[in-house]
Amino acid sequence: MKTEAVIFDMDGVISDTQKVHAETECMLFREYGITITPEENTKRFAGVPDPEAFEIIFREAGKPSPDFDTLILRKWELMFKISPERIAPIPGIFELVRNLRTRQIPLAVASSSRLDFIQLVLKSLGFSNDFTVLVSTDEVENGKPAPDIFLLAAARLHVSSAQCAVIEDGLSGMTAAKRAGMHCIGLLTHVSESESPADVNVRSLQDLKLDMLGIPAPKRM
Repeated sequence: MKTEAVIFDMDGVISDTQKVHAETECMLFREYGITITPEENTKRFAGVPDPEAFEIIFREAGKPSPDFDTLILRKWELMFKISPERIAPIPGIFELVRNLRTRQIPLAVASSSRLDFIQLVLKSLGFSNDFTVLVSTDEVENGKPAPDIFLLAAARLHVSSAQCAVIEDGLSGMTAAKRAGMHCIGLLTHVSESESPADVNVRSLQDLKLDMLGIPAPKRM
């Protein structure tokens, strides 16, 4: 079945804000005597909802659990303070979105970030009118690697899971896409090819061709 809609992860796929997530979280963890590098944090927890990731990190460090709601609120206060100067596009994203829009392919964002942060990033990059559906992990019962967020995106796009392609850079997101029964493109910036469960792996969006997404080339007249 050919692809009728494309769903994008945001942090690390559309924008370089995954780095801001990781750096902000690691700074907060140090206040509790927990040392984890932004690189390790990204590799293990990119796309995982904050409550789940934070609980694992504190448990593995043998530290008493803080009030996670308060800690997450502090994280987002810092994110909104720091991010406006740090939002940058992932190379190749403008060309890819333009090509998909030219083909009239509906586009969605399914992100573990808050909805207001998704809107901030898309507006900053000039994508406010390009993605018809936005889904935050706050809207589903189970975050990535559960398939919930992608299934909700497909429902809002009015297409079946089998008609969706997902572009993900996080291992949890790739796993979620496959569990949703979707065609998955793995953007391998911090996940190795041997780890990736994606159907197709690329090192850069600039290497991603529409036929890899399941979108055939237009017929020549």
